[in-house]
Amino acid sequence: MAEEKFRYGAIFEPEEGYEYEFKEITGGTPKNSIKKNVQKYVVAFLNSTNVAQGAIYFGVADDGEVTGLILENRNQRDEIKQLVDAKLGEITPSIDPDWIRVDFCEVVDDFGRHLWVLKVFVQQKGEAPVYRDSKGRAWIKTGSGVTQLNDSQIQQRERDYYARGQLNASLDSRKEWQKYLEKLVNRFSHWEERGGFFPWNVTQSGRAINITEWIDDFLFSSIERVVLIAGWPGAGKTTFLERVTGRLANEALQELETNADIYRPSATIPIFVNLNSFACESSNGIGSIVSRILERGNVWHCFHADEFDADIVKTLDNPPARFLVCFDALDEVDAETRRQTERAIIRFIRRFQQVKVIVTCRENMIRGSLNDFPIIYFRPLPVE
Repeated sequence: MAEEKFRYGAIFEPEEGYEYEFKEITGGTPKNSIKKNVQKYVVAFLNSTNVAQGAIYFGVADDGEVTGLILENRNQRDEIKQLVDAKLGEITPSIDPDWIRVDFCEVVDDFGRHLWVLKVFVQQKGEAPVYRDSKGRAWIKTGSGVTQLNDSQIQQRERDYYARGQLNASLDSRKEWQKYLEKLVNRFSHWEERGGFFPWNVTQSGRAINITEWIDDFLFSSIERVVLIAGWPGAGKTTFLERVTGRLANEALQELETNADIYRPSATIPIFVNLNSFACESSNGIGSIVSRILERGNVWHCFHADEFDADIVKTLDNPPARFLVCFDALDEVDAETRRQTERAIIRFIRRFQQVKVIVTCRENMIRGSLNDFPIIYFRPLPVE
């Protein structure tokens, strides 16, 4: 039910400013214009330091004149609502859906056209230091529109945020990250000492690939986010993940050691989850993967609950850190809990949209939703 009514050609009383943004649809379809702008303006309101709430009105010109959106039926309105939900789901870090309210407000028109104003109401200010759109840009609301934050402005906001103590000190402190990365480097240093990667026989979509080049492309690609590595025992799946983990941990640790001004690395931070060592304690719900690794260097707590701990949400959702989570040896999970573990991994992948994920498994044991992701096959090297 729309909360407001408008009249075509009338002037909307509030003026554009820190609390209101008007967007007239002047060309193309309403759907395309909303798709292009809604994420940008919601991010700007979330980052605003001047007001706690704000609203974007699609179908109102800059001077306040109501022009409306022509939407003939409910299906068209539902499509736009779904589009808005999808675009807001791409904002990082993730936002609570309850923060945003989307309403279609009816426009009275003497010519009988089906006109509406789309109101996107940002009901509260964001809680993170900086919110970004799907392209990594940070916007902020001004009195006359929006402006993009530059790198120095973003860094200052993050410094102020950390100084206020609003991040979990046990996870985001420099000391804890350094301790965690040192543990990984020490654990996997024996693979790094051998130099480079083994010349694995690796294929994707039937074509041979250079796995060393592939992992670098994967880490910085905006297309692939999740990949499965399949192969028989002894093909080198775990060895490869250990090498990647050791290399990335060493790079992130060097960044910390050479830059005293950062709280945690901007380089990719690896998380190695040894699935075959899980001790399932489903009655206790999900344990924070990150905090468990910080404490023990391994994962022992099975994650079967519907909600993720606040620690892991805060850590994995907060830029500028980037994460690669390696779920190793899915096929070695106890048969009674393997299906639950598969569902938990899928839920993790869907929840943390900015995290890169690699899952290893024997190729004859990949099933269910995991088949929807790209698969890389490790084959034994031919005997010479």
